[in-house]
Amino acid sequence: MQVLSFHGRVVSLSVREKVTSDVAAKPRKKQRKAVVQIVRPEHFERVLDASKEPYRTMMLLQWAVGLRPGEVCKMRAADINTDTGDLITPRDGKTGERHLCFDVDGRFAKSLTAVIDQRPDGPYLFGGEKPIRVNTYNIYVHRVCERVGVPVFRPYALRHTYATELIRANQPISDVSAALGHSSVLTTARYYLHADPEMIRRLNKGR
Repeated sequence: MQVLSFHGRVVSLSVREKVTSDVAAKPRKKQRKAVVQIVRPEHFERVLDASKEPYRTMMLLQWAVGLRPGEVCKMRAADINTDTGDLITPRDGKTGERHLCFDVDGRFAKSLTAVIDQRPDGPYLFGGEKPIRVNTYNIYVHRVCERVGVPVFRPYALRHTYATELIRANQPISDVSAALGHSSVLTTARYYLHADPEMIRRLNKGR
């Protein structure tokens, strides 16, 4: 079990990876450049202020620990502990379950406490008897962005934002990769070690 701490967000990790092997080597296709959308803090705040539950808390969960939208939608109430800040992610087809932690005094935890008191009966944290569909989540966030007049983003952009903030805070790429549940550090590097305008401005300040 590995424990990480990122600017107030505490993450402990135990990753069960899915291992695959190619029977025959195939020619590698040229990979497209990864496009990573980052949500500006002021835009995120405006969307949160205009959002209803449980979507507001779902977004905060992604922002707090970097989950995929599918993992958030399928999160089970039994797999999250508001007293200890522990959670276990559901299997989403990409990675095995991960053991993560969130700050029990943080923003997400406070929002989650209110949601739990009003959530419908059922195994799923945000949907009750059935999980909220990822497409429903995407459409909701899209409409709120349009309504409040900020650049439209998909919920997955909050995972990108989480990872980018860790990189900007000089966290080791291997730790960021583990927190995201990537099977390879190369995947993390491909998405997040790009030319970051804000980072370049900081590096070049005063030159």
